[in-house]
Amino acid sequence: AGGQLWTSLSDVLELLAAAAPAQCVQAVHRGSDGDEPVLAKLFTDTDATFTTSSAHPGLLWALEGLAWSPEHFSLAMEAIARLVELDPGGRLGNRPNSSFVSVIAPTFPQTSATPEARLAVLASLRKLHPARSWKLLLDLLPGWMGGGTYNHTPRFRKWGTHPKQVSAQEYWKMVEGVVDNLLAMVDENPDRWPELIERIPDLPGPKRAEIYDRLSRLADNGKA
Repeated sequence: AGGQLWTSLSDVLELLAAAAPAQCVQAVHRGSDGDEPVLAKLFTDTDATFTTSSAHPGLLWALEGLAWSPEHFSLAMEAIARLVELDPGGRLGNRPNSSFVSVIAPTFPQTSATPEARLAVLASLRKLHPARSWKLLLDLLPGWMGGGTYNHTPRFRKWGTHPKQVSAQEYWKMVEGVVDNLLAMVDENPDRWPELIERIPDLPGPKRAEIYDRLSRLADNGKA
């Protein structure tokens, strides 16, 4: 009731997730459904002397651990995306949006899933969560990312470890895939163009050329 059970398990959720990955993800999906999702209760800040705490970081660590697994990656990212939609914001820096981006970031992916699997998840989430996916995709573009942070790694599962070396080919493949998803969303909603135009300097040359060509065709159609 009121998220109390989830809160009471916060410090062991990473262990429960490693022990029963499928059941953990199913529970997150159930807890994020409905008009008043129970997991929304976890995003309540509690103030103490000189500190602020919340129950949601334990759940994020559990899902970050699952995201290292190629088998559980897709459902773990779907679960994190659901939390992104529930998150009202707060004083803690540990947020679902940051977890999502840091798992799949082209410069420093914190998952053992292949680039193809990561791009497939982005395409799927773009359709399931269009409002949130737009910002998540923008955050994955090169200009946003600086040093990054280390995600949780599972203690009792050999799913992945830091650091992961990324080749130039893999990096650009991911960046171009992110841009392709953004362009698909612009096609669905042209009102998004201004935000994408602001990010053109951050994009690889071929994608900049593609965007300029699209804008030129839009201008020609407008004149017609």
